[in-house]
Amino acid sequence: MSSPFWRQYVRYQHWDALPPRELEGLDDDLMSTVSSQWAGVGSAWLRDRASLDEGLASYPELEFLLEDEVETFGRVLGTDVVPVFENRVIDRGRPSFTHIVGMWAKPGVEREEFSARWLDLGTRLAETPALERHLVTYVQNHSLEDFEGRDGLAEVGFASIEGMSKFFGEPKFSEWLAPAEGTFIDVPRSQRIVGTEHVLFDCP
Repeated sequence: MSSPFWRQYVRYQHWDALPPRELEGLDDDLMSTVSSQWAGVGSAWLRDRASLDEGLASYPELEFLLEDEVETFGRVLGTDVVPVFENRVIDRGRPSFTHIVGMWAKPGVEREEFSARWLDLGTRLAETPALERHLVTYVQNHSLEDFEGRDGLAEVGFASIEGMSKFFGEPKFSEWLAPAEGTFIDVPRSQRIVGTEHVLFDCP
């Protein structure tokens, strides 16, 4: 994408969804949750909210991006593109594999409440040794209030497929984390991929 709109961005990366043959070692229950709807996920960083607003106000450039989306992705992304604020809960370097989860709030849970409860859950996760020891990264992307689409996107990074399996196999995951997530996340609606990270550019 070569539009001047991209001058607003300071970093861009994407994750390519891995095919099932590269996920050997994951149990069948976990494999069944991986979505076939996404071939990958991309993220672009801006310096501040003013940069976002300036870009969004550039209507001719947005029109160009819509055309570019169809050429690149085969369709207009629409509400799949959601501005977020990032909360890096755990960051131990670059993971080998990342479990990406697009999430929606349960009916009756407003986005503000969703965000507050997820922030609290992230803090508690980082303080739970049985779970956090398996993670290279845990990043929360909270959708901004005034935009349609999903309510959050989680990046859960691992050093190996084995480490991912151990995380999801921990009793603390099934007995505490998964039930806690289910109190405010519409889990059946979630979309998931396991992917590898590629950084296209990163400005200082």
